[in-house]
Amino acid sequence: MTKFQLDDLIAFNDELLALSKAGVPLELGLANASQDLSGMLSRATSSIATRMEAGATLDAALAESPHEFPPLYRGMVRIGTRSARLPAALESLSKAMERIKEMRQTFSASIIYPIAVTVVGYAFFIMSIGWASPPILQGLREMNAGGRWIAFLSFMSGTIWIWGPIPPIVAVAAVCYCRWRRSMTGHAQRTWNSRQVKWGRLACFLECLAMLLENNVQLGEALVLSAEAFGEQQLIDGCRDISQRFEAGAVVGQAEFPSSLPPLARWLLANRAVQRDLPNSIRDLSQQYHQRAVSAAQWYRHTLPMWLTLSIGGTVTLTYAIVVFGPWIQLLWQFGMETY
Repeated sequence: MTKFQLDDLIAFNDELLALSKAGVPLELGLANASQDLSGMLSRATSSIATRMEAGATLDAALAESPHEFPPLYRGMVRIGTRSARLPAALESLSKAMERIKEMRQTFSASIIYPIAVTVVGYAFFIMSIGWASPPILQGLREMNAGGRWIAFLSFMSGTIWIWGPIPPIVAVAAVCYCRWRRSMTGHAQRTWNSRQVKWGRLACFLECLAMLLENNVQLGEALVLSAEAFGEQQLIDGCRDISQRFEAGAVVGQAEFPSSLPPLARWLLANRAVQRDLPNSIRDLSQQYHQRAVSAAQWYRHTLPMWLTLSIGGTVTLTYAIVVFGPWIQLLWQFGMETY
């Protein structure tokens, strides 16, 4: 089975938070809640309720569904259950997931307009080459008019069925590949290292790290859980190594924390003993990277569409000018030459 989408996980967490605050037995509340839900979320909720009715604890019931619930969620619920602070843990999860959802929506909205501009511009370009230019080029050939640009337009128009479908096919193949990678790995393939993605990922990582530390999770375990949820493989491996060193009782300095973490984060973690409120310090740093990511998203939302409009729109306009006005110029030039 595939993991829950973020919206499904938020819905399940909200149900669980409401039940834990109301003091309702979780197995009964989840069994009733599963009837109001649908799809995989309903089946998973019913399955968890059945396991709890059989005597399993909440964290044990979630542990039997590793494909639906990510390690970060299961780990946070386990910590909340064992420390008798489940409502606080679920509320922290809810806030973190809502922030992550907001950031994802910002990123998605930032690329919709550039994609729309590209699609519309390419469609007009294909129409101008494939439908507008052939009749005019045919008329020029009948008048024995020639020229390099006419030969070029004739070549482009005659081979449009070869090169025209290539960009859309490549774009669709790229989207299908990304969706396939996501279905196989449970998360999007992290190969795009733009500032927006990098800062957004760091913001989510630091937010979850602060949430875990706030609920008294050991630093080593908190680093691993946060990295597995939002980090690249290099960060995951580095955090696992740091966790093992903590378990062995070693003292870890600032330079020994993963280099993919920002310098201030490494300094805070290395000097955690003198920090009065380490979770809030990390959360403040998370907010800074969140703002950086949002600012970077504004470039995709405003500046990039402007450049795409100028480049693609300019190309389309130039093509129309060549197709419409070029033949008249060629015709006038030919008449002028014949006159003299």
